[in-house]
Amino acid sequence: MTVSEAEDGKKSKKGHTILSVLVSVVSFAIIFGYPILFFSYDGITYFPGPWGRTAFSVSGVSRDRHANEKVDCTEIREGTTALSSSLFYDCVNLEAISIPDGVTTIGDSVFCNCLKLTEIHLPDSVTYVGKNLFWNCSALSSVNIPRQLTRLSDRMFWDCVGITSLDIPSNVTVIGKGSFAGCKNLTAIKLPDSITVVEDDEDFGCFDQCVKLTKVNVPAKLTKIADRMFCSCASLSSLDIPDGVTEIGEFAFEGCAFKSMKLPARLNRIGDCAFFYCQSLKSIDIPDQVTYIGSGAFTDCTALEEIVIPPNVSTIRVECFKGCTNLKKVTLPPQLKTVEGWAFENCKKLQAIEIPNGVVAIKREAFVRCSSLASVTIPDSVKVIEQRAFAGCANLQTVSLPKDTELGQNAFSAKTKIVRR
Repeated sequence: MTVSEAEDGKKSKKGHTILSVLVSVVSFAIIFGYPILFFSYDGITYFPGPWGRTAFSVSGVSRDRHANEKVDCTEIREGTTALSSSLFYDCVNLEAISIPDGVTTIGDSVFCNCLKLTEIHLPDSVTYVGKNLFWNCSALSSVNIPRQLTRLSDRMFWDCVGITSLDIPSNVTVIGKGSFAGCKNLTAIKLPDSITVVEDDEDFGCFDQCVKLTKVNVPAKLTKIADRMFCSCASLSSLDIPDGVTEIGEFAFEGCAFKSMKLPARLNRIGDCAFFYCQSLKSIDIPDQVTYIGSGAFTDCTALEEIVIPPNVSTIRVECFKGCTNLKKVTLPPQLKTVEGWAFENCKKLQAIEIPNGVVAIKREAFVRCSSLASVTIPDSVKVIEQRAFAGCANLQTVSLPKDTELGQNAFSAKTKIVRR
């Protein structure tokens, strides 16, 4: 232990002693009727609340979790302009709070883990709120967003399972990372057209795990559907995507309930796993402007029956259509150069595939376990077919290959007759 740490420990011990004495004095005064109504210590004004509850008027709050757990109502003094970070963090019994007009700044995690907080009104004077503001406020069901706020902070309403709907004012232009993630009872929300950016998050997207969300719009000025934006929105069955959207992010619609999807004409990029596990998706129109379809983009879309891949896509990436067990027809693009590993693995109902001239490589297990595949056309441009590329294709009787095409180990089933030309 350093000297400074020892000194800090002495100060902390002294502080706890003083606080204990003051609490004892207040308790004595209350019991014997002395007119001591409150006391202040370390920026916190303590006073007896109704029915013996502990209340306080604050400019700061103890970081001692056990102290915070005793707080169940608060009143913030008039004239306060900022609430510091973690001010009411872990006040698990906090039920009510009044925030006066004039507060402009609310720091990070101010109400984080306030498990019994059911409603709160934020004054319109607020222009900034920090991240994790209402993290895990599981009882919160009524809250407003101040009209002057322009950005909803990262994880602002994370795991607020009591919220079913929310109004977002027209001044908001940016939604931070995972703002509504885990709001499992949120059913409807209207996003104003003032919003120009929904920020990406590699772990949790804007509406990630909002499993009851059925009604939501995409603002007209958005150019990207953010990474994981609607990930695991299992009840979301329809969505209109504005014409200005040019990119769909990674895992953007994972696990959604779409039966069909029309994508905007200007779209040029579909991110990795964008439609992963959309098991109800039966049809989708991909516009000709798309040049990139990411790995796993349509993995386990078990209802998908047909796909036309746009003409300028040059690579079918890893696991792109893996597990599309009802996929019967695939149209590959003329500019295609490579079919990567596991791209069509376990597409059980795929009966025929025509590889375009210009394709150079069919990678490892690209068509493995396509058990209904009976016809494959391989052009002269193909230089290599890697190991197990067509393994498990039990119905593929014969295949004609260029004489110079290199074959990996067990590239075809033992039952498939290979004819060189």
